[in-house]
Amino acid sequence: VTRFTVKGIFTSGYQDLDRTWAFIPLSTGWSVLSPENSKTFIGGIFPEASAGLEQSISRLADALPKNWMVYDWRELNRYLLGNLESTRSILLFVMALIILVAVFNVMTSLIMLTLERQREIGILKCTGTSPGDITFSFILAGMMASGAGTLAGLGGGLLVSRFINEIIAGT
Repeated sequence: VTRFTVKGIFTSGYQDLDRTWAFIPLSTGWSVLSPENSKTFIGGIFPEASAGLEQSISRLADALPKNWMVYDWRELNRYLLGNLESTRSILLFVMALIILVAVFNVMTSLIMLTLERQREIGILKCTGTSPGDITFSFILAGMMASGAGTLAGLGGGLLVSRFINEIIAGT
């Protein structure tokens, strides 16, 4: 057991990574951790992050001793990135389903509104209102209902996303 003093806390933006990483001085790591149970990583930042990254990695690998390996961040975390991508796909699918349900709700509401207002529609037709104007009034009602639902959902979603950690923690 070795005690360390926390000198700083960082976040990568991914909680799964933040929970599993700790950075300690290399000399301390070599003295505390056995080579069989640990891996030593030396990180670096390349100025040409996207363009020429493969050439930079190749040059670095050629300059290092033969028992050293060079990996990029995506290669080291390919399972996590795969999980994040599948989670993203699932969330997009769920959001598409939610939107589909919302569309059907608005459509059903408009059908019910039309059925309930048959008498008023008949009176409007008798007074000479064009079918286009009557249709426009129902489209406008649907757009107003959709807009109000969108604004309420967006506001609620932003509010929940802002305080999601507190909600999960129950504080």
